[in-house]
Amino acid sequence: MNNENKNQFKEMLDTVFDIYNKNHADQNLLRVWWLKLQSYDMQIVNQAFDSWTTTSNKFPTPHDIILPVSYTHLT
Repeated sequence: MNNENKNQFKEMLDTVFDIYNKNHADQNLLRVWWLKLQSYDMQIVNQAFDSWTTTSNKFPTPHDIILPVSYTHLT
């Protein structure tokens, strides 16, 4: 992802927080999520979040999203 994706990323993350009835991330938490995922393609990150929200009833951690993203990134 790049700086142009930051707003889209924040909106996506806000939606995930809404799905799991969580308060939206503050600036520090947003920074952590961004730093952990910024090296991956936005489309792949979107797919990982979509897959997660379809298959899990628990709120994801960055690690939960990094696993499928990094696997996709390697293939």
